[in-house]
Amino acid sequence: MKFLVITAISAYETDVKNILKKCKVQTFSFHEIVGYKNRDPSEEIPHWFAGDESRTTESVIFYIFASAEMAESVFKEINHANSQQEFKSKIHLVSLNVEQSNI
Repeated sequence: MKFLVITAISAYETDVKNILKKCKVQTFSFHEIVGYKNRDPSEEIPHWFAGDESRTTESVIFYIFASAEMAESVFKEINHANSQQEFKSKIHLVSLNVEQSNI
């Protein structure tokens, strides 16, 4: 089992929901958040929230428990959507292994 975390700017909320529907994700949690970015050029970790003119970004976060196959499907669809984006901001996804669960 995988635990997926997806973040994106609020403008991509519908796109993410459509991707999840296409990948047959039946349940997920969703929340509106404010992304915050420090302006530290020495930081080695890529920024989750793009944009140089503001430190905060209206964003969304999704939490999903999925099978490994479903997680791979979501990854492929998000990568495809990102390749079609004209904007600097992308949809970000991380996948964590779930070692134990009572689900």
